[in-house]
Amino acid sequence: MSVLLAEQPDAFVVCETPPDWVQVRLDKGMPTSKELTPEEKQAKAELRQKAFSKRLAQMMAGLIELENWLHDTLRQGLAVLEQQSYSYWKDISARMYDAKLGAIGKRLQAIPLLIGAGDKWPNQVLAELTSFYLLIRGLRKMEELPLNIQQDLLTVAGVTTRKDDLFQYGQTVKDTWMVLGQTEGVEDKLNFRRTWLLGHETKRYALVLDYAFGNAAYPAHYVLGSVFVGKVVFYPSNSPLRVAVKEKLVLDRHVKRIVGFPSFAEYLDFYAQNLAANPWQLAFPCSIESVRPFYEKGQLILIDQEQQLIPTLVEETNLWKIVAISGGKPIHVFGEWTGEQLLPRSISIDNRYTSL
Repeated sequence: MSVLLAEQPDAFVVCETPPDWVQVRLDKGMPTSKELTPEEKQAKAELRQKAFSKRLAQMMAGLIELENWLHDTLRQGLAVLEQQSYSYWKDISARMYDAKLGAIGKRLQAIPLLIGAGDKWPNQVLAELTSFYLLIRGLRKMEELPLNIQQDLLTVAGVTTRKDDLFQYGQTVKDTWMVLGQTEGVEDKLNFRRTWLLGHETKRYALVLDYAFGNAAYPAHYVLGSVFVGKVVFYPSNSPLRVAVKEKLVLDRHVKRIVGFPSFAEYLDFYAQNLAANPWQLAFPCSIESVRPFYEKGQLILIDQEQQLIPTLVEETNLWKIVAISGGKPIHVFGEWTGEQLLPRSISIDNRYTSL
């Protein structure tokens, strides 16, 4: 239309006032969302509660089935699992999806990848199966537990908190947030991204978890090593970690130095306290200062100031990148601690931040 106006201006008539049909539309304004009455709000809340109660009943029925399956599996012994086909795990996983326990279904599908992978696989599989049993016992006595623990149980089972409810009732924290690390992956054709933040004043870690389907972009962009002032809202938990960003004002500065624990032993105390509060956490942020990297038998090892060894799991390209940047000097490292290994995500040395 604009091209036609430029080429043939005589074909258009300029009016001082808009046509009647346009004026009517302007007078009415754009459609707005209807404000609900107190009765309508109450009715809507009751419907949501009814839907949640129905889902909870389905979940509990699924958990009873999972408990029976766990008893049968452990009665046979872990050695028998090496002979089981993938359908053995796919079947119980599908039943969990049917029972609205999709998060547990995903984890069940991943267990076959552990079996036979190294000498420690029996311990790893047993730890995963016992975490399911702990969840079952917790959900059965959920009403007797504190609200934050109830929320952790529901989160592990796959019940999510609506962002509108979170912004209304969640804990809001304002700080200067440093974007320290990021990791991406794919689950069931759904792209996910974990972005780790650290508050400059509060010294609190925060995890922003984003999802995107197919080629769609993530809802927000976070530059590694950047700094922003903003408000984040923590999801309810007995050990709050995941957040949704409510306000963000990007600053014209970057992370220079990763601040962390002076020793691995002090970090493990911090980790143990949080794990005791929420034993279902799978990955936890870890920052340690002044560690020296060295390469031994194909693995990167970090040594802290107390000469304690920190095992790592890192891609070969990043392994040599860390060794090269260090040059034998101490570095500060940030990563994810799995309970057995550290997955480095960024390092800093001489006030220079580098993402991995």
